[in-house]
Amino acid sequence: ENVWTHVCWTWQSETGNVVLQIDGVVVDERSGFKTGSSVRTGGAMIFGQEQDSVKGGFDINQSWLGRLYNLNIWNRTMSKEDLKLVYTDGFCGSGIDSMNPALSWDD
Repeated sequence: ENVWTHVCWTWQSETGNVVLQIDGVVVDERSGFKTGSSVRTGGAMIFGQEQDSVKGGFDINQSWLGRLYNLNIWNRTMSKEDLKLVYTDGFCGSGIDSMNPALSWDD
């Protein structure tokens, strides 16, 4: 369709609260997801491909075709208001010190 979609997902370990926003609108909110868990180092993040085993078992028929732009990861849980600001700012919080991501991939 050639339409950009802004997606933000946040998870808070302490509560297990999860919020999914698409184009600045909360579309799903849940609690109790992996409460007390942590993201370990040394892993791999896989985008756009279903994997049948850790870091492997890829099938081209299960891949996503499209583009990613401005992928950002923060090392803190963002409030729904913060997520809305990231969307409305137009460039993932650019220029707002409190919004600086831990990891940013432009293109």
